[in-house]
Amino acid sequence: MNKKAVALIFSILAIIILSMSMTAIFFKSVNNNNLISRRVHSIRAFWLAETGVAEAAANLPNSPLGDYIGNPQGCPTNTNCYYNTTSADVTVGNITYYRIDSTGSVDIPSGGTITRDVEVFVKVTPPEASNFGHAIESTGEINQLGAGVTINGTIDDFATINFSDLFGNSKTEVRNAADQIYDETSFAEPLIGVTWVDDADGGADLIMNGNLTGNGILIIEGNVLIAGTVTFDGIIYVIGELTTLGNATLSGTVIAESGVGIDTTVGGSVTITHDPVAIADALNFIQFLSYEIVSWQETG
Repeated sequence: MNKKAVALIFSILAIIILSMSMTAIFFKSVNNNNLISRRVHSIRAFWLAETGVAEAAANLPNSPLGDYIGNPQGCPTNTNCYYNTTSADVTVGNITYYRIDSTGSVDIPSGGTITRDVEVFVKVTPPEASNFGHAIESTGEINQLGAGVTINGTIDDFATINFSDLFGNSKTEVRNAADQIYDETSFAEPLIGVTWVDDADGGADLIMNGNLTGNGILIIEGNVLIAGTVTFDGIIYVIGELTTLGNATLSGTVIAESGVGIDTTVGGSVTITHDPVAIADALNFIQFLSYEIVSWQETG
């Protein structure tokens, strides 16, 4: 065999070996890319599950919940990203917990679905009814007019009142959770659950005329005059000047967060009774605004 033939054979062998090496490197690279891609999708599925937990906790006790996350929110093109949750209440003693099971899923273009599962226990605690210890309290002086005023419970005028300390949430958070939102011109029934009345024009008083009945939490921004017949069980919180001249039967507590030098006037035929049960019932309407995660585990 001449030298040229030997050289040709070795050249062919070298090319074959190099090709095999390049093929091996290529497939290893592809495999690594697939592993990296699956890892990225797995991380994405995990955060989808965590998103589901946050949404479920914010929307308790509603169940189940689910949503798709689109491309602008970080889901790759041609890929489906979504979460699904279920919630169930669990009572231990006199404490209510909610178990939230959340699954984050990513349908990948090459086929198949990558999922991650999270289980969380959430403790929900309404604000303490003991925060509201008086029949009526005001940051100003409380003036009682006439013999028709009956107050069953303590009176606290010139009080220091902090909304967040009382309700465990800011005014914005409670307003966002309101079942009804009115202003001076649209105020009416129903007054059930959390009712918020905006001070739309920044000056005119809200005049409560006619017959009104309700329960829960009634928060009024601006001055208010109770001139009609009002029956309410729960918490009335006025961010302004409060005047009563009509017929009112109020069970729970009445609070006036007024400015410096602004008094609260209670007249007419009014009965205000401090009622811890009515207060606790009212606070249950906002019990899901605050929650605490007491346990967390990944289950899949």
